[in-house]
Amino acid sequence: MSERRRDAISGGKAWVVIVCSYLSMVAPGANSAESNGGITAVAVGDVYDMNDGKSNTNPNGDTWVTSWGANDDAWVSINDGAGWDAGEKFSQRGFGKLTGNPNDNTCTFWGVSLNPGKLRDTRNRFNAGGKGYHMGIYEQNGVLYDCINNYDSKPPYSAFISSDDGGINWTNHLGQKNTPADLNSPDTSMFKFDNPNFVRYGKGSDVPNKDQAGKYLYLIVQGIYLGRVERTKFPALKKTDYQWYKKNGLDGNLESSWSAAQDDAAALAGLPKGDDMAVGYTAGCPIYNYGFQKYLATGYSAYWPPGEKRSFWDWASGLPRYHIYSSDHPWGPWVEAGSFPLWGSTVAEYLMCNKYTSNDGKKMWICTAGSQPAWVGWNTHAPWRYGFQYMPLYFSTGEVARYEAEDAVLSGAANIQNTYPSFSGRGYVTGILGASDKLHFNIIRNVKEDGWYIVKIGYTNPLNNANTMSVYVNDKKVKVVKLAQNDSDNNVNHHWTNRSDIYYLSKGIGNAIEIRCDKGDNGNGVKIDYLDVSTETTFDEGRNVAPNATATASSGDARFAISGCPGDVNGEWSAAGTIGEWIKLDWGAQAQTIFKIRLYNKSGMKDQMTAGALSFSDGTSVNVGKLQNDGEAGAVVTFAPKTVTWVKLSILEVRNGTSHAGLGQFEVYSK
Repeated sequence: MSERRRDAISGGKAWVVIVCSYLSMVAPGANSAESNGGITAVAVGDVYDMNDGKSNTNPNGDTWVTSWGANDDAWVSINDGAGWDAGEKFSQRGFGKLTGNPNDNTCTFWGVSLNPGKLRDTRNRFNAGGKGYHMGIYEQNGVLYDCINNYDSKPPYSAFISSDDGGINWTNHLGQKNTPADLNSPDTSMFKFDNPNFVRYGKGSDVPNKDQAGKYLYLIVQGIYLGRVERTKFPALKKTDYQWYKKNGLDGNLESSWSAAQDDAAALAGLPKGDDMAVGYTAGCPIYNYGFQKYLATGYSAYWPPGEKRSFWDWASGLPRYHIYSSDHPWGPWVEAGSFPLWGSTVAEYLMCNKYTSNDGKKMWICTAGSQPAWVGWNTHAPWRYGFQYMPLYFSTGEVARYEAEDAVLSGAANIQNTYPSFSGRGYVTGILGASDKLHFNIIRNVKEDGWYIVKIGYTNPLNNANTMSVYVNDKKVKVVKLAQNDSDNNVNHHWTNRSDIYYLSKGIGNAIEIRCDKGDNGNGVKIDYLDVSTETTFDEGRNVAPNATATASSGDARFAISGCPGDVNGEWSAAGTIGEWIKLDWGAQAQTIFKIRLYNKSGMKDQMTAGALSFSDGTSVNVGKLQNDGEAGAVVTFAPKTVTWVKLSILEVRNGTSHAGLGQFEVYSK
């Protein structure tokens, strides 16, 4: 292991099917558990696509920054799109609000365009060329605030606008209603930085009792500079009311740490400066996580496969890496808590407001925008369209157990190599290409309790983007993972990348994790370096009890719907027909108390259920909306806990062209 990647370790052993049995302990971070907020692992869940893989459809736009209003509204900014409402005209900048909650029901989670949209189009009056771009709506005491940037000026001047009538009319910082200010000089603007955005806390004016958050409103500008203004003075929108954090290492609670001069602002320690997309930039928009009592922010970097143009302004042509930064205070120091890549082009990633964060802080949501296949420079990797995509993020604390791949149990053609740079331990494993090739990890460290744990696969994948591998836990296939392309030709810090997911592990020392190349997978060129297993649980999603039921269906083999995993084309329930087909799970005498169901569509984008109904043995029923067509994100439906002996899904509507309705997986959760 190189010194750059070396972690504090101690001896031990473990299991996972990737074949590796040496255990070490990864320290809570390069710094300390306190300095990185105690978060030692970050994982991403299903990628939900509101556009359902369709081009030129609603929602349309990017920069979906959200803010939680006092009346429980989730305000959201919109750039370069029409938002959600079909028929709305294109707007460079606008705003709307989200409806529903993805934790409760992903089928009903949607949005509405407000301005331009259902209110008026006065927000459009502030848009002209590079002027008008904004980085997020914000509410204080019932008044909405937004920012205006002039990217055509040097430096990029900016200012705030406000609305006291719910977003119908907007007043600039000079007191002019529905009139854009001339942001071309210090005299006509508020800041000589772009993208001023607010540090977000809870619902409405709810703030924690720390960092003088009740007195000051903090804002991040240009992703790396911190300002503040007294909340009572903020509505006046006077630039002379602002102060700037002037030197890293100072206590931000002290008046002496701040300056009234914008030129004195110091770039915050630990956040990337954005001058090299391979290194990364910070998106800003920090959010306070009440569960961890820490601030979290997002960042972005990119990997460009061979032949793709590498430049700051062609960021969406590469493959994204999302970075999560954590700090005890808005002024830092900030440290990276975790990162993960995606296998499709995206732009503008932001943590969603705390309306959607779990009480323990272990689950948050992040949103982004995909790209269009026809866009030059953006057309290389476009599984998600230019609209609204969102994903759950999972966090855990405590020690992380590392299992080196070269010490795991290898089967078939799996073999140890050491020629690729910067590997951990003594080498890495490659050659997992066929059904007999396996990498098996015995998880020997005691698992304290049944539950969900973050497991990180350290890998690189130089030859093909979106290679898939199959992961087994305790001899059951539980996940097909997609691996973004990655190589050592862009940046030394990113020779290796990772895929982090949550897995349900059983209490004790008998767990095993295995990586295989099943039918339909492609392990060509994939190199596995290590497996990191968190020792503390993440957010409790409940226990899937569907495999304990007997599955029957109107036609087709229903057993596939509860015995496989999402994305496994070899294990799906496929009915003979479409509307009217049904599938039933029956636990017999072993009644189950359940609270959530997750339904995955079949893979392949050919057959899609667009509406259905769940009926239960207690006589109740729940409607189900459209399932995501690619089968990679499960439709979540929650309800008050009920004790039942069976549940039945009836298919009521399908997409045109569907021949064989069915499911990728039918999951039923109990606490």
